[in-house]
Amino acid sequence: MSSIKQLKYYIWDILDNRTNRIGIRIIRPLVLFLATINIVSLILYSYDPSLLIYDVVTDISYYSGIMFTFEYISRLWVSNLDAHRKTNRWNRIKYVFSFFGGVDFIAILPLFIPLLLPEEHIAVGIINFTRVFLILKVIRYSKGFKLIKEVMQSVRKELAMVFSIAVVVVTFASMLMYYIEKAAQPEVFSSIGQSFWWAVVTFSTVGYGDIYPITTLGQIIGGAIAVISIGMIAMPTAIISSALTAKIQSDKDQKLAKTEDTEDKCPHCGEIIPKK
Repeated sequence: MSSIKQLKYYIWDILDNRTNRIGIRIIRPLVLFLATINIVSLILYSYDPSLLIYDVVTDISYYSGIMFTFEYISRLWVSNLDAHRKTNRWNRIKYVFSFFGGVDFIAILPLFIPLLLPEEHIAVGIINFTRVFLILKVIRYSKGFKLIKEVMQSVRKELAMVFSIAVVVVTFASMLMYYIEKAAQPEVFSSIGQSFWWAVVTFSTVGYGDIYPITTLGQIIGGAIAVISIGMIAMPTAIISSALTAKIQSDKDQKLAKTEDTEDKCPHCGEIIPKK
């Protein structure tokens, strides 16, 4: 194996292998720290955009951008390796257009935007906007978000079914309410699109109160939609919570099985031999 391939495998271990010590103890804490300090400085800047805060924010953006640029280039270089460390040229394209690939790209923009936009006030606004997305870099190393992702993937068909039913109900309710209320409130229910906003707000049980029916038939239909929405909102909640409970229990069973495999057992009766 060439030295270049060995270096690529080594960098891949640091960036994506969750057992690599350098990645766990140095690289990931540094990335998380820089992402966190960027968000904190951005919050402070919103309170007092004074000269001192502006200089601090600019410095943090600059040095963080250098770090995130090296990370993005490294990930782009090793992204053609798959989980089995086999080369696949399409993996690099998949990384560029993936969710985390987009987040990593946005993270390096604060370093290059001042070069593209010399006007200070425009550049500062765009830089601060792009730095908002740095909080998404934390998701990559979060076990909780990884667990939620696995759970959502396991029940994606069920969620898609519930979502499709919800879209049909909301669309039907918005069209029906438009034709019922347009004569009584032509300025409120001015179009089906405006009625769609009412249906979404009602269906999600938010109920802002900016748009509501005033006719008797409209109020009856609105009340029915509100009652139906309670059950529709409960369905995905039940699906996700059930899958999450099953996933957590499965992980516990796997850990327990591994623990039992490492314990000494009597070859005759199978009982656990206490360790001295």
